[in-house]
Amino acid sequence: MSVNADFSFLRRDVDGEKEWSVDISSTWYPDYEASSNAFQLHMLLECKYRSQQKTVILLPDPNEAYPQAILGATINSFDDFTPYWLPSDYIVELERKKNYAYKCVEIHGKDAVEKDLRHAIQQLRYATPALLRQVFEFNASNLFEEMSSLFFTKIIVTNAPLRILATDAGIDKIKNASTLDDISSPVDCAIIHSDFGPEYQEHFQGVFEPTGYLLEAKAREIQEHLKAKGKKVDYHSDPVKLVGRLINSEAANSVGRQFFITTLSGLPGLLDEICEACSLTYKKRTKTNRTPSKFLARRKIANSTPSPEDL
Repeated sequence: MSVNADFSFLRRDVDGEKEWSVDISSTWYPDYEASSNAFQLHMLLECKYRSQQKTVILLPDPNEAYPQAILGATINSFDDFTPYWLPSDYIVELERKKNYAYKCVEIHGKDAVEKDLRHAIQQLRYATPALLRQVFEFNASNLFEEMSSLFFTKIIVTNAPLRILATDAGIDKIKNASTLDDISSPVDCAIIHSDFGPEYQEHFQGVFEPTGYLLEAKAREIQEHLKAKGKKVDYHSDPVKLVGRLINSEAANSVGRQFFITTLSGLPGLLDEICEACSLTYKKRTKTNRTPSKFLARRKIANSTPSPEDL
C-alpha cells in the first residue's frame, strides 16, 4: 500500500476555516492481469492511542426491527466511470459478520468518556469529501482506457481493548456488574453507524461545488464513452449523476455514516478482509446490461445471521 501521514483538509467553524487532519491515508493498487488501473482502494485511518487502563465499550444499535446501519455501506464502491458493474455480494458478506454499534465510550477508573472517539469519527467524516474530490478528479483526468473502479473506507484504530455491550445490559445490570465480562464481550473489530446534521452536508457541498463544473464536464465525456461501449447508463451507473450527487451533497448519505473500529492487533486481519473483498468484487465484475445487484440490496439488520439463500 501507498501510505501517507497526516492527510490535511479545511473545515469551517465560527472562527473561519481551520486545518484539520487525519493520521493516515492509504491506497492499494492491485496488479490484476498486469493492469495497474484495475481498481484503487482508498482508506482513511485515525489512530487513538490510549493508556492501558482504558477500555472502549461499543453500544449496539437498539433498533432491531429497523436498524440504522446498511450492509455494504462501510466499504463504498464506485463503478460509474468504468464500462462494467461491480457486485455487492462480497462486501455485504464481510460487513454482515461484524458487530454494529451506534456509539463508543471509553471506560477508565470511575469515568466514561465519549468525546475523544466522537472526535475521531468527525475527523474521518469531514476528511471524506476532500479525499474523494482528490480521487475523482485524478481518475477523471486519465484516458478512458485507464479509468479505475474505486473503493473507499474509513477506520478508527485503537490499542485499547474493544468490547460490545450485551443487548440485555440495562441500567440495573450495569450497576450490579462486578466486571466488564458481566455486561460485555471482547471483539477485535466492529462497525459504527453515526449520523450527521446539516452542517456536514454544507461542508460536503462546499468541498465539491467550487470546481464541480469541471468534474461534471469531464463526466459528460465519460458518459458518452460508456454509452459507446454499450454500458446501460441510468441513475445508478451514470458518471454525470454521480458528480451531481457529490456537488449537492446527496452522496454524503452513503459515504459519511459508517466506520470500522478495530484494535491495533486486529488491524492486519481487517485490512486482509477488505482487500480480499475488493479483489473478489473486481474479479466478478460484469458488463451485461442489467441493473447491478448492489443497488437492489435490501436494508437488513446489520448483525443478523445470514440464511443459506442469502449466502
